[in-house]
Amino acid sequence: MFQQAWRNGQAVVFQGGKSKLAAGWEPTYFIEHYGPDATKVVDCVTKEALDMTVGYFFNYFLDASKVRDRILKLPDWPSYTEFKEKFPDHFRDFKEKAPFEDYSGFVGSRNLAARLPMSFLPPDLGPKMYNAFGSSDAGKEGYGTTPIHLDMADAVNVMMYASTLEPENEGRPAAVWDIYSRNDSAKIREYLRGYAKANGIENIDDPVHDQFFYLNESMRRELFEQYGVVGWRIFQNVGDAVFVPAGSCHQVCNYKDCVKAACDFVSPENLSACVQLTNEFRALSKTHRRREDLLNLKSILWSTWSSCPFLFEEE
Repeated sequence: MFQQAWRNGQAVVFQGGKSKLAAGWEPTYFIEHYGPDATKVVDCVTKEALDMTVGYFFNYFLDASKVRDRILKLPDWPSYTEFKEKFPDHFRDFKEKAPFEDYSGFVGSRNLAARLPMSFLPPDLGPKMYNAFGSSDAGKEGYGTTPIHLDMADAVNVMMYASTLEPENEGRPAAVWDIYSRNDSAKIREYLRGYAKANGIENIDDPVHDQFFYLNESMRRELFEQYGVVGWRIFQNVGDAVFVPAGSCHQVCNYKDCVKAACDFVSPENLSACVQLTNEFRALSKTHRRREDLLNLKSILWSTWSSCPFLFEEE
């Protein structure tokens, strides 16, 4: 069932992993072990980076009395090299809990990035943590925690923790994803360019790769009415794993304070989308932060071609 949806370029959600999660993903753990560590958090709306300690950030998850005047997130924490060393137990737990390991596993038979020889510098495919406050995507003023964007490869995101501070949020999903078919990317760009022009937003290089816009309820309605575009709306709770195929625009709104872990991989089914994305990144302005080919795709392609006779021998 997974492969059939994946071959068609569709998003997939794997539910029911909550009971298998190990302890240690709660805010109290990170406060106790890493509280004094300095870090950068990001205002989800303004994109402003703020200096803050890990403990100060995660205390918001535990104290409902703390005043919130921003939607903050601690993304991409820590770097790939630090994750395995800094959180060895969490690293092992994520590896064990991410489903469909033939694809998502770091040595999975269908993860082409695993074909890179040890002598090559591996791409930074994670895992990393994505920690963010809860928000709302309702109406014209709604704004999520992750703007619409495209990842450089396929991705799987597993929710490890969600806060239960707010009683009114009981029974509500912890987060919602909007994932769009890769066939709709051009229409989404066209809509966002028009939206930017109508609202006096300038200096747009690529409205998706800039990672500036979040499609709230009002904007999603306009996108459908003007272009006929509607995405997959996926609700995520603790233990759920969301698989996003390369080339699919997507965004996230946490309804609760959440801790998630994610990694990228390169599947044969979406290899052409990875090539297209690499070309798109190269076409960005020289100062654009996404211009660099962090995937090292040419090396992956060469290593895959070299190992073709053995590519699926595990099957």
